[in-house]
Amino acid sequence: MKNIQTFLLMLFFTNCYSQYVFEKKAVPEKVSLESFTEIINAEDEVLDIQEVILKFDQQEPKLKASIQKYFGYTNDNFWAKVAIQNKTNQSLNYLLSTATPMTNLVELYIVDEQSKKIKKIVNGASLNYSKRILASNEVLFDLSINPDTNLDLYIHYSTTGGVVAIPMELYSYESFYKNTIQKKFINGIFYGLVIQFSLFLIFLYFAMRGAKIVTLAFFIFLSGLIAFMLDGYFSVNFNHESGVFLNNIFLLILILTGLFLGKFGELSLKIKKNNKKLFYVFQIFYVLNISLFPLQCIFKTHFALFLILSNLFGFILFLLIGFALLTFKNRKDKIIIFFVLGNISLFVGYLIYTLKIYGILDSTTVIESSTKISIALAMILFTIREVVYLFRLRILKNNLSEKALIKAQEIKDLKCYLLCNISHELRTPLNVIMNLNRDILEKNIDTSINKKCENIQNSSENLLNSINDILDFSKIEKKELKLDNLAFNPLQTLTRIRKTQELRVTEKGLKFNFSESEGFPNLVIGDESRFSQIINNLLNNAIKFTSVGFVDFDIKSKVIPNNKVRLTVSITDSGVGIENEKIDRIFDSFSQNSIDNKRAYGGIGLGLYIVKSLIDMQGGIVEVKSVLGKGTNFKISIDFDIVVQSQMEIVAAVPAVYDLGGKSILVVEDNKMNQMIIDVITKKWLNTKVLYVNNGQEALEAFETNHFDIVLMDLQMPIMDGYEATVAIRDGEAGAHNCNIPIIAVTADVMETTKNRVKEIGMNDYLSKPIKKETLYKAIKKLV
Repeated sequence: MKNIQTFLLMLFFTNCYSQYVFEKKAVPEKVSLESFTEIINAEDEVLDIQEVILKFDQQEPKLKASIQKYFGYTNDNFWAKVAIQNKTNQSLNYLLSTATPMTNLVELYIVDEQSKKIKKIVNGASLNYSKRILASNEVLFDLSINPDTNLDLYIHYSTTGGVVAIPMELYSYESFYKNTIQKKFINGIFYGLVIQFSLFLIFLYFAMRGAKIVTLAFFIFLSGLIAFMLDGYFSVNFNHESGVFLNNIFLLILILTGLFLGKFGELSLKIKKNNKKLFYVFQIFYVLNISLFPLQCIFKTHFALFLILSNLFGFILFLLIGFALLTFKNRKDKIIIFFVLGNISLFVGYLIYTLKIYGILDSTTVIESSTKISIALAMILFTIREVVYLFRLRILKNNLSEKALIKAQEIKDLKCYLLCNISHELRTPLNVIMNLNRDILEKNIDTSINKKCENIQNSSENLLNSINDILDFSKIEKKELKLDNLAFNPLQTLTRIRKTQELRVTEKGLKFNFSESEGFPNLVIGDESRFSQIINNLLNNAIKFTSVGFVDFDIKSKVIPNNKVRLTVSITDSGVGIENEKIDRIFDSFSQNSIDNKRAYGGIGLGLYIVKSLIDMQGGIVEVKSVLGKGTNFKISIDFDIVVQSQMEIVAAVPAVYDLGGKSILVVEDNKMNQMIIDVITKKWLNTKVLYVNNGQEALEAFETNHFDIVLMDLQMPIMDGYEATVAIRDGEAGAHNCNIPIIAVTADVMETTKNRVKEIGMNDYLSKPIKKETLYKAIKKLV
């Protein structure tokens, strides 16, 4: 059909020969010669110039360039002829612009009608850039026309399969430079946008890690590269004498552009999730599209056919994307309109380009720029969609993060509440067990019974330590754990620990080695209980994980500047050891050497986590060295302030006989067993009166008929709890004279929030269950 149309047009213009004449009136800056140009298609004939002149003279079927100057993808040889006459009395110098920048070979033959001399000039994409006229990316010929001269210009176009186009424009040098500056300005904006959008999306990909973003970035870049090649810049910067090289590169870029556009559409519309069958159709399309390139490399002489197939595949891709849009499930997604408009823009531009290169549409300025306009619009629309989409994701992510934080806080609070209840429920019976057990040990003289009581005591203390570890873990997690800063004797503390742990080591049949350096200060400032907890936890681990061999306990003291002392404790065992890759994880919470170890040795896996946290809180250092199967060494160093001699206080020893000198104690406690324990402790005290009530309300009523010197107040009670009772006493509800009566909280709740609240409502001291008689007596004696 196309050949018939071309043939009819050629017949119509067979006898319309004319020439362009430069008159004396005015010499134009720009001349269009298309209406004066005749074209013949020599197909696969290779003609010399004489044969071409003869063909034009014999009135071969010819076509006017003003009617059709694009002839599609073809391997044919096209020839054009235009006659020029200079009637002026001056020499004219023009630049002849013809062909597309990608045309491989363009040969210009200038025939002087008077002298019959023929001059040949060669240009085209396969010509070395440095040899081109003005070193331009366009196909230009320098044309000098002498006065009163008639010239016939014969031009041969060879593309080896590319697009044949025969524009014919004459430019003065000045007008050509103006036109070039305008083109480069527009091209600079276009290619600048392509590069900026591509880089922006690449950076966005590294920030968001979305595959869709990187496919869009490559699509925009490759689309810009297509325009780059069509404008002839590729052949300028990457010159190659063979037209096949440029053809292959152009086809490869077309294939990759279709691949990335298809992938972008597939990911944008979530085709794999929404339509499995269509997803497989896309995969088949990719395979067929990619296969064009290796086939072209095999059948090199059929390049035009593969470009036509690539062109056809482009329309198939738009059909697939259109069908995917029709089946798109999330129709409420408003930003999909940007994706739709972007594809429409690309399709219109692609359609215009196809109709243009086959000569169906007239070549105007807008149509010539259609490719860049469609790419630019699609690039902007697609990028807007992705930015809006990511912005919505960011908002959603922030909302989810806020909800997650709220949920995490709720879980944290719930965990704290749960641990408080666990602490209270476990410490209350432990208070009874441990105190009754101590009482039996003090009274009983039967060795076998005492042995059993000691086992009960040890088991109870182990259980209490586990409870303390769980509560300490909760405090550390909530950053509520606080350290005391009180004076204590470090050597006495370490010696007491040594004596306790030495019994455990020898009972297990291990050798215990203890060594100490000289120069320990009498008193330092710090948290004695937490320091003891660190050492005990490390020694407990050493004993637990050692079945045969020894446990070494080495303590050193070194005075350092600023009136400080560095206490270094080294604990070495010959136990199971730790694998090198696990050493960094042993301080994690709920962690042990391995699951098998946890089963074999027991424990909840919090000891070393708490040790590390306590050491860090005190600005200390912990080092671990271990060999699997041979043992482990823990070395800790903590700095303490030394108490100077003038600050030292003589601490009175706890008396063997407890005497309160006639003081009266009110015990507010709802648990009968706890009441019994306090009674067991206090009934051995001399000159002490104790009254028990079950809740805060009864406590206020007891003040009406009794005088008390101090109150031991439980916190969690029915009717009126310890907090409410304390506030009522401080507000004068128990009598104005009792507003400042000393109140000691005696509770199984050991959370920091509880300790802080106790202080806030005006309690004088805080004791945690299980209570010891020495601790209880000291606290009461200090306040009465």
